[in-house]
Amino acid sequence: MSFGRSLYQFLLSSSQAYAKWDLEVSTSIIKNRKKMLFLLALCAAGGVSAKLYLDRVNGRNQSDSPSQGRTGARPRKLHQPPSDVAGNDYFFGEEERSDK
Repeated sequence: MSFGRSLYQFLLSSSQAYAKWDLEVSTSIIKNRKKMLFLLALCAAGGVSAKLYLDRVNGRNQSDSPSQGRTGARPRKLHQPPSDVAGNDYFFGEEERSDK
């Protein structure tokens, strides 16, 4: 048998063994209630942390409700790059050198 053919056979058998193992693990998780509750808690924690992160990035506090206006300190604005990049005459690292 050539090297290529034996490598192919090895990869084929290893992928089949991995698929069998993955199926066994997945069915054991689905059948076990404790494992399913752990996965549910993990997903819920991820969802809560994602919501908190997105609220922080968007500038809302936990005490602010969506219906009320902002009453606290305003978040600092992020720097927005110029929208007309093609009209900019400056190249990388150059600055305006005119007298002001």
